[in-house]
Amino acid sequence: MSLRYVQVLDALDFGDAVSNQVIRLHQMLLERGEIAQIFSKYADHRVERFRRPFSEFQIDENVILIHHFSGYSELASEIVNLRCYKIIAYHNITPHTFFERGDTLYEFCRKGRLQLQQVIQNYNLAIGDSPFNCQEIKDLGFHAVRELPVPVLPIVATDISHQWANQLRHNSDKIWLFVGRIAPNKRQDLLIDIFDDYVKRYPHKKHYLYLVGRYTQEDSFYQKIQSKIQQYQLSDRIICTGKVEDEMLAAYYQAADLFVCVSEHEGFCVPIVEAFQKQVPVVAFASTAVATTLGNSPGAIASLEIAEAVDRIHSVFEDDAFRQTIIEHGLKQAKCFSREAIQPNFNATLNEIKALNHHNYPLQVSIVICTYDRSDYLLRCLSYLKDQSYPYFEVIVVNGPSEDNTTKVLADRQDIKVVQNPHRNLSISRNLGIEQAAGEIVAFIDDDALPYDNWLSEIIDRYQTIPNNVVGIGGRTFFSNQFIFQFEAGITDQFGRSAHVHYADPRVTDPNFYRYLMGTNSSFFREALLAVNGFDEQYDYYLDETDLAVRLQQAGGLLVNSNEAYVRHEFAQSHNRLGKYNYNWKVISKNTVYFGIKNASQTTSLLKRLLIPAKTILTQRCLEFIRAWYGGDLRFREAIYYCYCAIVGALRWRT
Repeated sequence: MSLRYVQVLDALDFGDAVSNQVIRLHQMLLERGEIAQIFSKYADHRVERFRRPFSEFQIDENVILIHHFSGYSELASEIVNLRCYKIIAYHNITPHTFFERGDTLYEFCRKGRLQLQQVIQNYNLAIGDSPFNCQEIKDLGFHAVRELPVPVLPIVATDISHQWANQLRHNSDKIWLFVGRIAPNKRQDLLIDIFDDYVKRYPHKKHYLYLVGRYTQEDSFYQKIQSKIQQYQLSDRIICTGKVEDEMLAAYYQAADLFVCVSEHEGFCVPIVEAFQKQVPVVAFASTAVATTLGNSPGAIASLEIAEAVDRIHSVFEDDAFRQTIIEHGLKQAKCFSREAIQPNFNATLNEIKALNHHNYPLQVSIVICTYDRSDYLLRCLSYLKDQSYPYFEVIVVNGPSEDNTTKVLADRQDIKVVQNPHRNLSISRNLGIEQAAGEIVAFIDDDALPYDNWLSEIIDRYQTIPNNVVGIGGRTFFSNQFIFQFEAGITDQFGRSAHVHYADPRVTDPNFYRYLMGTNSSFFREALLAVNGFDEQYDYYLDETDLAVRLQQAGGLLVNSNEAYVRHEFAQSHNRLGKYNYNWKVISKNTVYFGIKNASQTTSLLKRLLIPAKTILTQRCLEFIRAWYGGDLRFREAIYYCYCAIVGALRWRT
């Protein structure tokens, strides 16, 4: 099975820095031979071909989800609950204080930063465009952070670009340029002040300032800068172009003599790199992420003082050597954001996701078999394990208080580890096996089960294709002597109401359910088992592996399948299972109530945690016995006795 890299964002826009990065990362993934997709809620028609509607997104256990976050996300509440490896790609959110209260961007940014604080711990990894963005994530107490700069591709000029660039240069001495949406944090108002001061200081020069970027007529900040332009009588020298197509953007860079940025808050600032690539000298206020995007540029200014900016700009125009130094620095700095430069970091980030880069190989496996009074079945299972095609394993047999010849049989075995458990408690036996395990992987198989020869090989192969938050892998289990599955996958709710389902059933990845593995065909990283204190020994039998699965997933782990890892299960009789209806109903009911009381404690009241298991016992146990009596499968006395055992067990859930 191959991992599927899914990028998700609210809107895939045209010409937007975040959307451009999404498309570039998508292309880089495809070039690596990965399976890659983009899903968004909205999209500009010009980039529609790259994406699919988020409503069509179907999660599976192989998904690596990359959620691009740059403001309040309508999709975040749905994404954070998904059970998969989740990455948040943080592109920064402008502090809402830059905008007027009641403004759309005020709320978008305010709610976005609040939402970020609320959801960040639900991700497995964060990537930031810049050290500045990474630090903001770390400041929220999340430390699994990697820097992955934006890959900036040169804007391709066309014949139209050259023609338009020539028109822009006509009858002008110098052209100033800034690219970015018109917004308070970008400080186009201050840039106008700087331009006005410069043209007043050097009136003999015919300079033009082009502000390229999206705006809306009704926006108060846009109206403010228009008023300022009118106030300075510069409407013929300062032009707000609005958003432009790439071929026109190339023309502005081609015509420009200077790129000026006095933005007070940036998460990266792609236009600076674009200017570098076009050999346009850049003068910029080195704050927030701009400082690292600029590098140690001689064009960096340390303050927003108009005089400092004007002096630096004048040096660019009048000092050819200084101008060339800035251009050469820009060309060198631009290479840091090329796809070639970013590719190793990108590859390292993807490698970090995969579990195979976090463990020693070949993986050592400890196979744990818990047995009690079934020596014949045990010997048969041990015999089958000798034929495993994967050689790197040990066998640990945990023997309960057996009264048959199991203890004697095991005394003669030098090829396995033997542990004695004086208690008739399956969870204690499993924990003893975990304690004795020397392998990184602990695999469980029942004494009445028979593994296929490639059972371990299939499981280990799956461990080499999973993301590093997967903590357990299970296989599929046949009924013995039948090609009918006893178990493919399991789901449960917080009350232990469980179901065996097909491995591709969509409920397997539904966040409203927990996935669990069948005890006789399951494996886990030992460190993950230890982190949740192993099996809860309150469960002497029944719901023990289900409870473990819930706790592993609540701790952030994932459980997945290796669909070709087959085991045949005899489902033999035991002291807990003597016939079709003759089960240990006291223990089953006790554990049913205990499971709900324990695992639903964070979401429901105590009364509900008592009533729901009680309903389960009455409808799925007692009513089943009455139906069996009515159908002739049970005698009346047996049905009443089983009902009695189920009710008594429920009342003794604390024992």
